[in-house]
Amino acid sequence: KFGWGQVPLILPFTSRPYFLLAMLTLAGLGGAGMALWRRRFALPWNVLLFLGIALAGIWGQAILRGIESLTGTIFIPTARYAYPVIIPSMLVLNVGWLEITCYLERWARLAPGAKFPVHFLLFLGLDIAALLSIVHFYSIR
Repeated sequence: KFGWGQVPLILPFTSRPYFLLAMLTLAGLGGAGMALWRRRFALPWNVLLFLGIALAGIWGQAILRGIESLTGTIFIPTARYAYPVIIPSMLVLNVGWLEITCYLERWARLAPGAKFPVHFLLFLGLDIAALLSIVHFYSIR
């Protein structure tokens, strides 16, 4: 949700936009796992362990902070508590999505740069949906 937790995301062609975003997030995490496995011998594991502990600790704290939102009537926006690890989080998700699109690119025998416009258009579509959700919410009030 946007703002102070009162503006819901509206995506066309789906009544459950957060389910779609959750599936994209899980796909990104799965792709990141595939990338880790494929490059397991060349990666600096001490750095990855440090980033992993930071990610798990801060995201765990952010999720526990907002657990009242699941059971109570008060909505506590928890994403703001994850700001210290937003760059490593986006790095993990983008590595995962890039790994998946590399596999799809090889499988479909696409041109060797076709994945980048698709990745850009996905983010652009999400940004447009967020802006339209905000405009729609405040124009009906």
